Amino acid sequence: MKHLKNRINLLLEPLKNIKIYFLRDILKNLFYLFYNRFLIQFSPSSRRHKLVGNPLNWKLFRDFQLKFLINQGLKPQDQFLEIGCGTLRGGIPVIKFLNEGNYFGYDVRKNVIKEARKEVKKNKIKYKNPTLIYISGVNKLSLNIRPNLIWAFLVLIHMEDQNLEDTFKFVSNNLEKDGVFLASVNLGIREKLGGNWYGFPVQKRPLNFYKEIGKKYNLKVKSLGPLKNFSEVISFSSIKQMLEIRLSEK
Repeated sequence: MKHLKNRINLLLEPLKNIKIYFLRDILKNLFYLFYNRFLIQFSPSSRRHKLVGNPLNWKLFRDFQLKFLINQGLKPQDQFLEIGCGTLRGGIPVIKFLNEGNYFGYDVRKNVIKEARKEVKKNKIKYKNPTLIYISGVNKLSLNIRPNLIWAFLVLIHMEDQNLEDTFKFVSNNLEKDGVFLASVNLGIREKLGGNWYGFPVQKRPLNFYKEIGKKYNLKVKSLGPLKNFSEVISFSSIKQMLEIRLSEK
């Protein structure tokens, strides 16, 4: 014990001549690090966002989505649709950024939409009037607007082929003429990756698969590249890539 005490005193020796506010800043930074790496998983938001992903990194994924969308040209006046909005892990800052009434999100899990509405209330943004919809599938979705930006983050990877085709059909019929559909996917040799996620499959498909479905519904598909190219913080797998999908010129 005496040896340990001497080691601690030796480590703290350099701090003796540092003004107290420097020590305060060090302690504050250590607390933030501890909170963001550990305590954050016990917050109400973390318990909520656990329904859509790792409770330890939900804030990183939230920040990434807004930054990416703005870099891709998102404007406050855009009519924005999120496919698979979940608990609004990424949707909250988007709702704040957009003009009132311009956010639309749907999910196929009723309990998740219920939690999303709680998240809106918690963040005091009901005045933004987001539209949150629970439906069993995109083929049953009906909107009174034509979105010019449709977003699906880590969603298409959990769709069976028919659901994916229904999504492309919806996009083709509802996307604004000069709009864009941005969707992250797992690209590679086709296979179902091990296990499932909340009862949904985890799919990997080649780029040509998406291009062929796109042709069927008058959509042109291209890859913007791996997600890891757009983030210095999140270690995305190289198979996770972002697709840009637009209406083809007739």
